[in-house]
Amino acid sequence: MKWNLIENEKDKAFLEYAEINHIGEDCTFQSFTLDHILKYYPKDDFRTCIDAGASYGFLSAGFIRHFETVESFEANPLVFPMLTWNMKNFSNINLYNIALYDKPGSLYFRHELKSGTSRILKSYELGKFKHKISVKSRDLDSFNFSNVDLLKIDVEGSENKVILGAKKTIESSRPVIFIEMDLRRDSESDNNRRKIMEYFRSINYVLVDVRFRDFLYIPYD
Repeated sequence: MKWNLIENEKDKAFLEYAEINHIGEDCTFQSFTLDHILKYYPKDDFRTCIDAGASYGFLSAGFIRHFETVESFEANPLVFPMLTWNMKNFSNINLYNIALYDKPGSLYFRHELKSGTSRILKSYELGKFKHKISVKSRDLDSFNFSNVDLLKIDVEGSENKVILGAKKTIESSRPVIFIEMDLRRDSESDNNRRKIMEYFRSINYVLVDVRFRDFLYIPYD
């Protein structure tokens, strides 16, 4: 079964992957990302996986084959119907058209033609963009998920907000964390990265691998 993407998708990596691969095949998106995560996976079981920023479900489709349950979140209301269609034949996945953030509320989403770079707008950016979409937000802790063994975060600059809203889940379940971080060289990005890294150190997480913007953390106690 072929992947379903939005009609005006301009993300070259997404288009090439969807053209070559079919849903249900081994997940190899982003240079064998899933195999890369599992290589460092220290647990003996595969219970719950959280996919924050699921997009079209390229990685969720891989997680499904390893975890008992996959909870996939995608904020983009234009991409979410495609995610729903792509995952329709899998029974162990739940889908949420919600932006994971530090608290419940409403946010504005900037949809780019390259959907892989679409993102939540900061408050000071709202006046810059005429075309924006209102989306609902919620913190991960409010879902009360248990037995979370993997937390994957790819949210285009809002990763610090996701972490703030997920501290109880992280500290109770101690999952492996695979996170893409914003590497722009400005004070806001630098400060957000520092806060995330300091938080992980404070709860005894170790950084075991870095590939460009992708950081892989595992608990070491």
